[in-house]
Amino acid sequence: MYNVLFICLANAGRSQMAQGFFNEYKKTYPLVDENYLAISGGLNPANKVGSISIEVMKELGIDISNSDIHYTKKIDKEMLRNAEYIICLDGSIDSSKINGFCPHDNWNIKDTYHEDMEIIRGIRDQISLKVKEFLHFLYKNNQYG
Repeated sequence: MYNVLFICLANAGRSQMAQGFFNEYKKTYPLVDENYLAISGGLNPANKVGSISIEVMKELGIDISNSDIHYTKKIDKEMLRNAEYIICLDGSIDSSKINGFCPHDNWNIKDTYHEDMEIIRGIRDQISLKVKEFLHFLYKNNQYG
């Protein structure tokens, strides 16, 4: 199983949503589904996943409230080493902030911190589109086992 690592600052909103979307949407790509798992982490993790992020994901039928799967965690070298793809969701994150590892992509998506529900819905929708594009890339380019 290959890991896709989504990284943001607090691991409380954007990266958790990306993880949730990837693990849900990959089901429509059986070969990707069999070979990839999304995980997430943050540079400075918050205490818990944001309640508004959980709520806006539930609106789309994706549950990121399960604390056995969706809990905030600090990225470490092992997570980075075990990642086939590293995707940063914050424009300020580069290789110098992730132990010299080079991200596959940086989506530069606005932080959810201190934003209202309507703004977070827009952020959610932007992440959803980016995850779909990435899954299409994996499938189209046979980037699996």
